[in-house]
Amino acid sequence: MVADFAITDNQVDNVSGLVHVRWRSMPAKKPARLGRPPASSSAETRTRILDVARQSFAELGFGVTTNKYLATKAGITSGALYHYFDSKIDIYAAVYGQVTESVFDRFDVAVRGADTFIGRFEAVLEEAHQLDVEDPSLARFLGAVRIDAGRHDEIRPALAAIAPRSRAFVQRLVDHGVTTGEIRPADRDMVLAFIQTVLVGLTDGASGDSRVHRIAVDSIRAVLEGRLLSAPVPVRSRAGAKPGSRPTAESSAQGRGRRPTAGLPSDHIGTSTRRAMRQPSVVRTTSSS
Repeated sequence: MVADFAITDNQVDNVSGLVHVRWRSMPAKKPARLGRPPASSSAETRTRILDVARQSFAELGFGVTTNKYLATKAGITSGALYHYFDSKIDIYAAVYGQVTESVFDRFDVAVRGADTFIGRFEAVLEEAHQLDVEDPSLARFLGAVRIDAGRHDEIRPALAAIAPRSRAFVQRLVDHGVTTGEIRPADRDMVLAFIQTVLVGLTDGASGDSRVHRIAVDSIRAVLEGRLLSAPVPVRSRAGAKPGSRPTAESSAQGRGRRPTAGLPSDHIGTSTRRAMRQPSVVRTTSSS
């Protein structure tokens, strides 16, 4: 308790001409507690913090980014930041969850219009390109996560509950290819590894430059469709050929009595990837008599 006083009419003695001030005890004023902002501005501020944090973590990394820096960039005080997040690792996990949800929500929608594994995977590649055009920080952040997780032990457990969505999506994609007959069951793990490698490569190696990203997506699609690579043509001596000359793919094919097949899918691409991902087979149904 602290002493406070007030002067009222009955405390004035007009006879003596003296003013008597009567002391009274007043409750101590409690320090004002910082409450959460109104709901209308709370969601907006939280979104702004996450946007700023995504950019910062993508460009500076987890170690260099500080809560004070994030608060300043978001236009709030450091103390106000703690109304929304308890720590920097909480902010990092929230950004990861937001990015993962945004990306795979878009992927889920993209694959709905395709029936085959190849069609669905190509739809994912196209959606990844569109996301990179709209906001390159999404891919840059996901690339930074792989680096930060190797440097800061606290990151991996913080993201463990969120990461399964990306794995589940890729597994569903591959399982669909097994169902359609495009992927042999024995090759399932190999195709999973292929997709993971492709997506990581797009994220880390081509994001941020829409032209390079477009070329990367087109090249992956060309490989999937058998349009980029062709079998090597053996060097043979031919009558009338100039010394040191090499037969072309067309002439070599014609010399063997068949039409040139360069650019056709599956049967002309002697790679493990094309062997693993075959053309979809026709599903036959049989009825018991």
